[in-house]
Amino acid sequence: EPIHRPAVERFVDMLRPCRLAPGTILPCYGLAEATLAVTFAPVGRGLSSRHVSLAGLEDEVLAEPRGEGDATELVLLGGSLPELSVEVRDAQGGVLAPGKVGRVFVKGPTVTPGYWGDDARAGGWLDTGDLGGWLEDELVLIGRAKDVIMTRGRNLSPVELERAAEAVEGVRVGCAAAFSVPDAEQGTEEAVVAVEVRAEESDWSRGAIGCLVERAVLERVGLRPRLVLLPPGSVPKTTSGKVQRSRARDLYQRGLLARAQEL
Repeated sequence: EPIHRPAVERFVDMLRPCRLAPGTILPCYGLAEATLAVTFAPVGRGLSSRHVSLAGLEDEVLAEPRGEGDATELVLLGGSLPELSVEVRDAQGGVLAPGKVGRVFVKGPTVTPGYWGDDARAGGWLDTGDLGGWLEDELVLIGRAKDVIMTRGRNLSPVELERAAEAVEGVRVGCAAAFSVPDAEQGTEEAVVAVEVRAEESDWSRGAIGCLVERAVLERVGLRPRLVLLPPGSVPKTTSGKVQRSRARDLYQRGLLARAQEL
């Protein structure tokens, strides 16, 4: 998942009385298949980020924001570690230049030779399934390729919808899942945002929260989602706490997303 700068800053602030230095935080990119580490930011620099255009990301370009409402923040993850190679490729497998968004591929002695029962990877390169790009000679991460919401001719990162929803008072932070489902009537995909609402909220406040979430997402990405309000503990997550968007979509389509109240 992309690093969320405000969350990291809250963590640093909480531990400041314990003398945690901000420069101790080391943004990086890694995955289990690479025995974790792939890129590291410079030691001691701390958190560093850049704002890029939301509209540009839809066009798979890392561009300057066109205005305040068009900006999203990406954390710089450093360059590749020694003996590791990182490439960003397009859908045809071509290597992309800096400033372009594509799938992240990694290669090196710490990268797994393959998955059990699968053929060996071509040339030793691993397709991570992540979307990213090079910005100022450092990797930035957009999200998972399989999670991209494709609707009405647009390619939207679910992270943007989720963060907009989680900024609403009453929504549990880290407990939102955005995904798309087929819309047979329109012949396209429709965006769905499922959020957990705090248990102490009343029926009236839940309705108000739903309206605010819908407005926040609309203002953020220019799209009105189908909204689902859930009780705490409903959004499926991995054992490490990552939201399982594909699992949430499957449960939603089967009518099993816990006691869903759709608005």
